[in-house]
Amino acid sequence: KLTGTLRAAAHLLGIETVAGPWLPPLTDVVTIAALSREPRACRLPVALLDLPEEQRQSNLVIDLAAGEHWLAVGAPGSGKTTLLRTIAGQLAARLAATEVHLYVLDSNAGALAPLARLPHCGAVLARSPRAVDRLLTKLTIEVQRRRQLFASRGVSAAAEINAGARGSDCRQARPVPWMLLLLDDWASFADACDRMGGRPISTLGRLLRDGPSA
Repeated sequence: KLTGTLRAAAHLLGIETVAGPWLPPLTDVVTIAALSREPRACRLPVALLDLPEEQRQSNLVIDLAAGEHWLAVGAPGSGKTTLLRTIAGQLAARLAATEVHLYVLDSNAGALAPLARLPHCGAVLARSPRAVDRLLTKLTIEVQRRRQLFASRGVSAAAEINAGARGSDCRQARPVPWMLLLLDDWASFADACDRMGGRPISTLGRLLRDGPSA
């Protein structure tokens, strides 16, 4: 009660509260509008990181040019699916359908089904192991085709071609669309793949190994 009275009196007198040693805590809800601007379209800001030991708060960024794999781990209801929807939304907001191709493996009760309406999205597949295997095989073939293309041009990754294409009028240097695969609910995906002897998981392993450069 005393501290409350003192705070109210300080407010009436226009006395500012002494600044603490930490940045203010994150709010319960963080919107995309709260994130700082990323100048490169292929860098997708999807969350806000709180780094108190460094006294800063910064974007969590998915950089398509980096060719990285991301794994979100958490209990049910912790926001893993929301993160995937945010990634897809930022992708659609920042890049044209000719600049990025999105594929979705939705093993979580259809939570990502609305992404099929995006012009960037080539497929949203639910619990159909055979269809999933066909898609992963198609993507693996496309990755191999791209690697042969890159070798013929003397580059090692899509990022090199796309970086050169931005400053070139040469048709040979046309940018290569980024490819992004989202997989929701690994446990359900793995269980479904067991019915095919684990073949889709093996195909996915090859795609994860060779895909980052493409």
